[in-house]
Amino acid sequence: MILAAAPEELHALTLNALAGALAERQIEVCMLGQRVPTDALFAAVQRLGPVAVFVWSQAAATGNPAHLADLRKIRPAPALVAGGPGWPEVMPPGVIRVIDFSEAVSKIAQIVGE
Repeated sequence: MILAAAPEELHALTLNALAGALAERQIEVCMLGQRVPTDALFAAVQRLGPVAVFVWSQAAATGNPAHLADLRKIRPAPALVAGGPGWPEVMPPGVIRVIDFSEAVSKIAQIVGE
């Protein structure tokens, strides 16, 4: 499980809280933090091969689905979860959108098979 904020997204508190909530459920995470460049996230996903990738966007200015496009090409494909109010309501096929913290925790737990 990789946790990252969208490029230019400065808000990372939710990622820290999410990492803690997932740790309580014995779900291991790799926290990349705030302002993760698209190419760095792509490289991390290729290298680590996570089951899921969670990308946080607090503000509409940072929630561009194009940042997730290359991740959808990786095989085997990780589940892509776009979290936060910054993402548009309609996301590309293969991207799961969650709005709030509790929804993110439950969706990730479901994905990893808890």
